[in-house]
Amino acid sequence: MHNSLRFPLIASVAVFAILMVCTPIVTEASPPPVWGELQPGEHAVGFKTIERYDYSRTFRCKHDIHGNPRDGERARPIQICIWYPAIADQDALPMVYSEYAFPTPENNDFFPLLSRMQETEIFGVLYPLLQNSYIYVNDILSLQFAAVRDASPATGRFPLIVYHSDIDASYCDNAILCEYLASHGFVVATTHSIGTALPYTEHTQRDLETIMRDREFAMAHLRDLPYVDPDHVGLLGNASGSLSSVLTRMRNTDIDAVAILSGWEYNDDYVTLAEENNYYDPACMRIPLLSIVPGELAPSDSDAVHAFHYAARYLGVIPGGTTRDVSIHNTFLSTLPDTANPDRPVGNPRYEATCKSALQFFTASLYDDPAALKSLQDRCNMPPDSEALLTMQCLYAVDAPPTEAEFVNAVNEEGGAVGREMYRKYCRDDTAEVFFRREIINAIGYQFLRDGNTVNASEMFHLSTEAFPTAAGSWLGLAYTHMNDEVYDSALVCLRKSLELIPADTAIAEERKPGLQGYIQGMIGRLQQPPEDDLH
Repeated sequence: MHNSLRFPLIASVAVFAILMVCTPIVTEASPPPVWGELQPGEHAVGFKTIERYDYSRTFRCKHDIHGNPRDGERARPIQICIWYPAIADQDALPMVYSEYAFPTPENNDFFPLLSRMQETEIFGVLYPLLQNSYIYVNDILSLQFAAVRDASPATGRFPLIVYHSDIDASYCDNAILCEYLASHGFVVATTHSIGTALPYTEHTQRDLETIMRDREFAMAHLRDLPYVDPDHVGLLGNASGSLSSVLTRMRNTDIDAVAILSGWEYNDDYVTLAEENNYYDPACMRIPLLSIVPGELAPSDSDAVHAFHYAARYLGVIPGGTTRDVSIHNTFLSTLPDTANPDRPVGNPRYEATCKSALQFFTASLYDDPAALKSLQDRCNMPPDSEALLTMQCLYAVDAPPTEAEFVNAVNEEGGAVGREMYRKYCRDDTAEVFFRREIINAIGYQFLRDGNTVNASEMFHLSTEAFPTAAGSWLGLAYTHMNDEVYDSALVCLRKSLELIPADTAIAEERKPGLQGYIQGMIGRLQQPPEDDLH
């Protein structure tokens, strides 16, 4: 192993060896000091890792710089880290933070990559946070947590929460929150933030997409675990991870709830990344959304949040808080010696308030718990309190129209009249936004025509002309349905209307217009010819 990677591994192993002798046993009834005032749920907490390769993507080139074939695995390595409800074992030793900083893999081939990730955590995060003190860093690495490595899972299936950490941070920058949720009956899983071709990441669409795919890959594997309920899934994101979690929901409608911390919506760079992303569509956010923002971000308002008007939004603010109040970092600082206040308690009340809010939100959303939902909504109705650790505002969801996919499915399953009803219900009240594209409506209409179903085809093309009255193609499609039904007078009316609209129809390429006009004129001419019997 390269020398630059040796120290973190040695530090972790040494700390773990000492703690194996002297660490007291933690049960589900006695949370570790770093939890502060947080109270565990009915479950003990287990932690495990699963190592997999994504063979649809490569991480190492097939040949080296000299053109020689590389040895070893080239596919993208993904370590899935999982917190889960577990069975309490009085003889089990709880984990220490060094085991999170280096989550020992079952597959030894992952050691070099994970040692690089640990190096980033220790030298890129802990040293700058802890005044570059070797002693303080080792103190943090020896901090006791609640989880037991590879503990036996509790009986039952539990909702899944996939955690998206900040792209610049460790996967375990919210380990306390993940443990806390697991103790209350949730499986929480995540992956490391690894770049597309390098261990470090950049704030680019490329790396953002790569990390999102890693966590989607993990989610696909987790659904087969016997203690995971794949029908109740939430996402939890921090900083740039809040953006990747929102984008993931926009392309996966099976996600039931999203909670974001130190959210992307108050960072101009993240907002730009969002708006330039092919999957960004605020209309897709139709599920409960919790956003908790530290006061230092001055979240007076956010156009991005208000764009999610189809989602029930719970907007929390931590007065006077910093970004370190929505991760474990200020909790770490509370463990350091303080000569001015030697008896100060370990923990961070602001972070603990964040954890409690996240638990309340996911209990309401993933367990469909009416009591938790009422408590969450009651907090929104409380008057502002300058002494509050976290204030909450509720923005209730606007009635959402069907998505385009829901529209297509409904029309195919129930007929074209349902499509016209949907349009009249949702689109006429909002003329600035048409929810169903003309191309989709017409494509369904032509499919009905090919199937010989002229009733439903007529419904779709009538809808198309109603929604897009200046589109020549909509009137042409309706003309075909009339001709198919041998209602030639109505077909002529539609053909003449289509011919009239072609010159100004920007959806038709200019070079295609003369040919289309000639084609329609020919159809009109044939329909205007008298029947052969009338010629004799």
